[in-house]
Amino acid sequence: MARTRRKTTTRLAAVFIGAVALLSALGPASAQTARIACSTSSLCPESAPCCSSEGVCGSGAMQCAGGCNPMSSFKPSSCLPNPVCRSRQLTIAPSDYNSTSMFTPILTYNGNASTPFTLDAGTLGPGPEGVLLQLRAAQQAKISTTDYLMYGYVEATLRHNARQGLIAAFITMSDIKDEIDIEFGKNSSVLMSNYFHMGQGTIAHAADLSPAGLNVSDWHTYGLNWTSTALQWSVDGRIVRTLTRNQAGDSYPRSPARIQFSTWAGGNATNPEGTIEWAGGLIDWDTPEYKEDGYYWQEIKQFNVQCAPLSGLNLTSVAGASGGNVTSFVYTGNNSTTTGEPEFGTSSEALRTLADPAADGYPGYPGWDAANSKTDKDGKDGKSNSDGDGNDKNDKDLSVSTSQVVKYALPISGAIIGLGLLWALIAFIRKRSLRPPMINAIGVTGVHDSRFTGPSSRFSKPINAAYQDLEHEAAPIYRTEPNMNLMVGGGFMSDAGLSHLQRQSTAGSKVSRSSTRSLADRLLRKGSKAKSYQQVQGTVDQDKLLVQGSRFSAGPDAYHFDHAYQSAQQVDDEYEDEQRYGAPRDYYEKEEDSFEACQLQSPQRRALPITPYTPNYAPSPAAPQLYYTGAYTPQPAPRYY
Repeated sequence: MARTRRKTTTRLAAVFIGAVALLSALGPASAQTARIACSTSSLCPESAPCCSSEGVCGSGAMQCAGGCNPMSSFKPSSCLPNPVCRSRQLTIAPSDYNSTSMFTPILTYNGNASTPFTLDAGTLGPGPEGVLLQLRAAQQAKISTTDYLMYGYVEATLRHNARQGLIAAFITMSDIKDEIDIEFGKNSSVLMSNYFHMGQGTIAHAADLSPAGLNVSDWHTYGLNWTSTALQWSVDGRIVRTLTRNQAGDSYPRSPARIQFSTWAGGNATNPEGTIEWAGGLIDWDTPEYKEDGYYWQEIKQFNVQCAPLSGLNLTSVAGASGGNVTSFVYTGNNSTTTGEPEFGTSSEALRTLADPAADGYPGYPGWDAANSKTDKDGKDGKSNSDGDGNDKNDKDLSVSTSQVVKYALPISGAIIGLGLLWALIAFIRKRSLRPPMINAIGVTGVHDSRFTGPSSRFSKPINAAYQDLEHEAAPIYRTEPNMNLMVGGGFMSDAGLSHLQRQSTAGSKVSRSSTRSLADRLLRKGSKAKSYQQVQGTVDQDKLLVQGSRFSAGPDAYHFDHAYQSAQQVDDEYEDEQRYGAPRDYYEKEEDSFEACQLQSPQRRALPITPYTPNYAPSPAAPQLYYTGAYTPQPAPRYY
């Protein structure tokens, strides 16, 4: 029992250590289960005030910087302001793929718009002539400008290998989801154009264009010319589609937007059926190209943007000194009286930045490793806020508070609950393992049943000789000794098995064979012989009363007490033998001579053949039988065995 307890304790300790390690590994994942969804009907709480473009609340760059939805956030000013467009002409070299001065990982971007792009998702790589946006099965690749275009002209030189389910995109996207699209799918000679207003689009908005000589695998320059009155799509300087504001009506895009490039799996099996069909079918992740490279790609080598003058937009200044240099676009929280859409204006205040861009970030997104390897000093120094203003303190407190709750409080709470449940499980298992076995002792056989009992001791030992130790006895003598068994659970269990169970249920105490096998011997031979004789005599008395009250007539066959009288006579004969020859030495009652010890230590016992026992009793005087003679007087009867 002690050995079993030690094994159980060792196993439970191993389970406990493994569970602790598992809870530690699942800490970051547990934090992500606390994400709060947001919409215009369910605003973000103050503790996680910003609603991301994916509809998740938080306080880091993924929620509060580019793409923050002002109408679903705690309040519109919870989102960082939209930096105004700056005209650029960029040549993107292969070596720029890992340049943070060109592409800032989103989880290290504080909102100061000091670099042209943020890397929002996926990975970049060096291409033959430009930078590759690498689409992997686990995540799309996407880059976005850090400033916002409000009308102007933008173009990019791109190429990619068209295939089923793969989408290469060049779009504009505002915080309220006004959108203008250039996208490429399965057909290498088709440019798919479209536009959306506040996320709403129809089939009528889309148009597939097939300019002469278009092959998306070759380098082409694609352009968007967006003004307050018309929208034009172009390929290599040739206009291929024009949409006027009158044609679009209220669906015409008219809010500040970032410019985005992405490579994504429109044919991913998890997408809606309509999206998969639009992308040309399911994407194949088992192509030789993907197996060799590990990704699908879109390559960009040139980017130009010309911003429209703000003076002709008739925008209202809502923050900062009137007439000052405009730094950003900000939403007021009201709806426009003319368009009914969210109202925005300009601000001349210095850009507000984030103290903890990685707050509420997702593992595996760009900048996750760098943000988590920094010390508090590196992540909160004055250098990262060089373009900030006096509002940094409030942002810092807000970001850190939410980050602490998500990253630490929830995993710790989950670990405590998990350990409590594990301890309860351990206690339950231990209680079950220490519960004594339930033994259904139906009865001890072998006392009166010739199938399990050999001859009594007076026939199995020589006269005037002490009972011999079985270690030196012949096999036949051993096979004639009483064979006591315990009926357990509907079957027979040997003495060794019962002895093992008794030790299990008595905390390891040693139980000799005499406590199990000699049960009947002690009943018939020891100090309880008189009591046993009285029990047998009581049976005779009961039978006598039964006969006396019966309606049978006297006669030699009326009734006899053979069984009861024989049993009484056998007990009496054994008692006389003990008085005459002395009580036989019973080796079973010695603690050191248990049946297990005998069975395990004696080669002779292991070599004994197992044969059924056949009684071979010697003739013996038998008790006289009684016949009914009218009065209860014992009468001699013919003696037999």
